[in-house]
Amino acid sequence: MNLLGVVVILTLSAAPKSPSGGCATTHIETALKAVFERYPNAGELDMVRDSGESITPEFLSSAVKIRDVPNGYVTLEHSDLMESYEAALFKNPGGYHLVIVSSGGSVSRGAVFRCDAQGLAQDAQALNISREDALALYADAGLIGKKGVSEQHLKDWAGTLVQLSLPRKGRSILLKAYVDEPGHLYGKKLGTVEYVDGRFIVQSLGKRKQAPAPGK
Repeated sequence: MNLLGVVVILTLSAAPKSPSGGCATTHIETALKAVFERYPNAGELDMVRDSGESITPEFLSSAVKIRDVPNGYVTLEHSDLMESYEAALFKNPGGYHLVIVSSGGSVSRGAVFRCDAQGLAQDAQALNISREDALALYADAGLIGKKGVSEQHLKDWAGTLVQLSLPRKGRSILLKAYVDEPGHLYGKKLGTVEYVDGRFIVQSLGKRKQAPAPGK
C-alpha cells in the first residue's frame, strides 16, 4: 500500500543534534528535521500545501496537533493541508525507522525512512503492502463473502484498501479497512504490523502470518 503525519515540532532548530546526521537520535524532532532537510515534502509522501507555498519548519511547527516526544509520536493538521498526518519513530539497536502516513483523502499515502550506520534513506520496501496482500488481509478478517464484499469489488476499488494507524505507544501498527462502500467495512480491523528486530512484519487476523516485506 503505499503505505501515516509529518511533523516538525515547535522549534525544530532547538531539537538536539546527534553525531551521524540524526541517525543516532532517539528524539523524533531530530529525526523529522533530518528527513525534511534531505527530502523536500517528505519524499514519496509528496506533502504539499493548498496555497502552493513551501513547507518550512515554521509552517510544520504551527501545524502540530499532538506532540509526544517521549513516545516518538506526532500528528499534523492545518487549514492549508487537505490531509492530516501522523508519524512514529521505531527504534532499533542500529538506528530507527520513521513512518509517516496521511489520512483524510480517498488515497492514504505513506513514506518510510531508515536511518542506520549508512545514513538516512527512504525505505519504500520496508512497509509495502501490495494489492494482493490487502486482499488476503480482508479474506483473513472474514470481510470477503456474505458478511463483507466480493473480491472483485475490492479489486476494482480505486482508492486505498488498507490504512495504517500508527501507535502513540508501543511497536504495533494497526491495519484497518479503508474502503467506505459499503460503509460498515470502513475502519474494520484487518491485522497488525509488528516491528521486530528492525523489521516490519505483517500479521493477519487469520492463522496464516505474512512473511516480512521483501528485502527486509
